[in-house]
Amino acid sequence: LTYEFSPAVELSLLGLYSFIQSNTFGGFETLNDSDRFGSNRQTIGNMASDHPFIPPEVEETRSGSVDFDRRLVELGQQQRLNDRETFRFIGSLSGDLSSRFSYELFATYGTFEQKQINTGEYNHQKAQWALDVENVGGTVQCRNAAARADGCVPLNIFGEGTITQQAADYIRYVGNASQTRTQFTAGGFISGDLFDIWAGPVKAVLGAEYRYEGQETFGDPDGDPIGGLDGDPTTDDFDQTSLATFPSIDVSYKVKEAFAELDIPLIEDKLNLQLAGRIADYNTIGTIYSYNAGIVFNPIEDITFRAQYSRAQRAPNLTEIFSPPRPDSDTLNDPCEGLLPNGSGISTPSSPGGENADVAVIAANCLAEPGVQAFFADPNNIDPATGLPGEFDQDTTTQGPNAGNPNVKEETADTFTAGLVVTPSFIPGLTLAVDYYRISIKDAITSIDTQDTVDLCYSATSFPTNKFCDVITRNPVTGEVTEVINFQENLNKERVEGIDATLLYKFDPQFIPGKFDLDVRYSHYFTS
Repeated sequence: LTYEFSPAVELSLLGLYSFIQSNTFGGFETLNDSDRFGSNRQTIGNMASDHPFIPPEVEETRSGSVDFDRRLVELGQQQRLNDRETFRFIGSLSGDLSSRFSYELFATYGTFEQKQINTGEYNHQKAQWALDVENVGGTVQCRNAAARADGCVPLNIFGEGTITQQAADYIRYVGNASQTRTQFTAGGFISGDLFDIWAGPVKAVLGAEYRYEGQETFGDPDGDPIGGLDGDPTTDDFDQTSLATFPSIDVSYKVKEAFAELDIPLIEDKLNLQLAGRIADYNTIGTIYSYNAGIVFNPIEDITFRAQYSRAQRAPNLTEIFSPPRPDSDTLNDPCEGLLPNGSGISTPSSPGGENADVAVIAANCLAEPGVQAFFADPNNIDPATGLPGEFDQDTTTQGPNAGNPNVKEETADTFTAGLVVTPSFIPGLTLAVDYYRISIKDAITSIDTQDTVDLCYSATSFPTNKFCDVITRNPVTGEVTEVINFQENLNKERVEGIDATLLYKFDPQFIPGKFDLDVRYSHYFTS
């Protein structure tokens, strides 16, 4: 709705409502399409060598304990049922203050709400309890007394139809989660011609803005119902369930900003100097500054030259500062993979985090891990042929939750661009734009990936006290890496340099009906 009361006051109102319902299905309910529908194929853990459910066919080929992948089709189809609802309202007042100045005042308010239900998942802790069984007087029961009190039903994963309805019901898990995001902004600006100089009017914009952003997330309340996989009921494990859901969080930030822009003509209709600056005060990180300066030069009507330098600072967002670890899984090549008790058997990591590492240092660090030593000491890991412990083995996937960092600060980008735009009058409809750019970001907000983190930890002589080791968790019994937290950090620098070119041609060939557009774009990186 727009209504002009007078040239001095025009009211504008805009409302938006959106509702989206989406259902995603995976983990097909039959055993015949495991390659086609693999989302429900799971690695639950391993089984002791004396497990009563191990069939003769597996007993003949195993060496040590048995680990496995199995599609848990008995749990039913995996589903992601999402409802997403958005409201947004925008209001503004604008008009002329005088013959030289105009104004605009605005405010916006918006909310986004998501509700999610996840079916066909399973509880890791319950599944491992159901796999840890014993034969008592001819009756197979769950070994853990607390699990039996919880209703644990032994889980037989060998063969089709061997997981009973009772066992499936015991480990089955349905997840629920929701989140609400809210944004409110209010501000205004005045624009117009400040005064006239030899080449024309000096144009200016002066304004201010306030912004509030909040996020309230309700993670699944049943994510850790009976205690963690590490045996500590006070801790939460990201592999507690097969469901990767977002953690609970209630955070917000506020920012007040002021900005100004100038467009100064130096040569009438040919050369303009443009200046801009912005100051913002965040209640999370304090004050940041951004500014730029540029020139636009039109020596002739067909050619425009342009160049600009800018300094921009970006504050970390809510997720980058406040987010608790959000479940995620990553592929990992453990540098300890293949290790033997005498320190042999491993190779140099190929990732940037360990490509120049000393293998002897890695071996010594791996042997210092209590979990790795527990692996070698476990009778189930003795090779029957040699009577010696086999090589250390790590699953190729691990939990790599992403997490915010309350100590992260703003990142700063310095950008220089220079280029030209050609619009030849003798070829109507043709535009050629070519720009060189160089962007350098200091204190870039990002994270070190799981593989590099592990390699940097175990290749260092400062093991285990270096910062990379602090975020790695190994299973105290099997020695496997179970979790590597990817915290947001301010890393040293990112830089990119290159050329962007665009050729646009709009033409009407006359001899055939219609109008045609030709759009050719070219990008080349010098440095990335």
